[in-house]
Amino acid sequence: MTKERITRRSFLKKSAKGAAAVTLASVGVPGVRPVLGANDRIIVGVIGTGGRGQSHIRHLLNLKEKVAAVCDVASFRLEQAKRLTGGKADGYADYRRLLERKDINAVVIATPDHWHHDVFIDTVEAGKDVYEEKPLSHTIAEGKEMVAAVKRTGRIVQVGNQYRSDPHWARLKEEVEAGTFGKMRWIRVCDCRNWSKGDPFAPPSSFDRSGIDWDRFLGKAPKVPFDPYRYFAWRWFWDYAGGLLTDLGAHQLGLVHWIMNVKWPKSVVANGNVYQLPHWETPDNVHAVLDYGEFAVVFSTEMLNGRDGDRGAWYGTDATLTTAGKFNIYPEFGDRGKPIKSWDNQGGDHMKNWLDCVRSRKQPNSTIEYGHQVITACHMANISYRTGRKVTFDDVKKDAV
Repeated sequence: MTKERITRRSFLKKSAKGAAAVTLASVGVPGVRPVLGANDRIIVGVIGTGGRGQSHIRHLLNLKEKVAAVCDVASFRLEQAKRLTGGKADGYADYRRLLERKDINAVVIATPDHWHHDVFIDTVEAGKDVYEEKPLSHTIAEGKEMVAAVKRTGRIVQVGNQYRSDPHWARLKEEVEAGTFGKMRWIRVCDCRNWSKGDPFAPPSSFDRSGIDWDRFLGKAPKVPFDPYRYFAWRWFWDYAGGLLTDLGAHQLGLVHWIMNVKWPKSVVANGNVYQLPHWETPDNVHAVLDYGEFAVVFSTEMLNGRDGDRGAWYGTDATLTTAGKFNIYPEFGDRGKPIKSWDNQGGDHMKNWLDCVRSRKQPNSTIEYGHQVITACHMANISYRTGRKVTFDDVKKDAV
């Protein structure tokens, strides 16, 4: 498909009337599309059809929603996504063409992180509700603008911090609020995997270079010659993402923010390096310590040893929670080897929560404000890692300093 010469400004002007109509529809104004009923099908577009985007397409189809259009800068991924829909979805190389579709009322954004801001702003301005993959933003400043855009347009937005919809974590929040732990003073969370034999995101042995529109992929990022590692393993390059601290910290620190009902860390320090995966720019082994005023968090993530896996320990003055497999609460006094409460993991459905809210116009579990606050903590950790200094949060400016 050839590239169209469309500026973001001209696109937004063109879509403004449509956006207003859809916003009016959400309050039931006569003559415009009404609020969706419980049994009405949501017409969805998916922008970014790599592994995560294709997973969302499968999920949407399993939930009996219609995926009417897909978009990607790589033709081979676009064809894969269209096949998932049985050839029923239209394919686009330019996401703005998808957003011009008046039949589409909801959009899933699963692009590389450096595209999140621009695609997101254009999507809500076009009057579409959004499921935005985590991490929400590439920078704190971009996140602020995304929050403002949602306030301005009134769209329903779910950020992909999917642990936020899991019942077993909701149970932990209940126990914390009930005082089971006394005062929570230290939380240790980690996500550790063993990729020492190879990065699963590394380029495949063969691929069609001509099927990748490199200029579109780069977007506003610095112009560099095509590099298969930068395309396939974009998560580990600063120009396109924030590495492990934002990719996995969005989950682990998201739990802390939700369960402990906090918005911003007071300060963050982080350290690590690239020890095993030489094509990475971002660290493959990195650790952050965050001070939230009344408690501290240690977040560790590395891709060199998978023994610890995805787990945590929550330390209160009266009890401790461990989350390795089964959730167990152990008393701090008395028989410390016997749990006083236990429960199993129970996966939730983050996508369904969003779809339900698109219909009801209620706020979803992972709101734009929550997603921004969580990823701000992650960005602060990256700033600390890259500058070698302690980073604090200015509560007036709502920014890292």
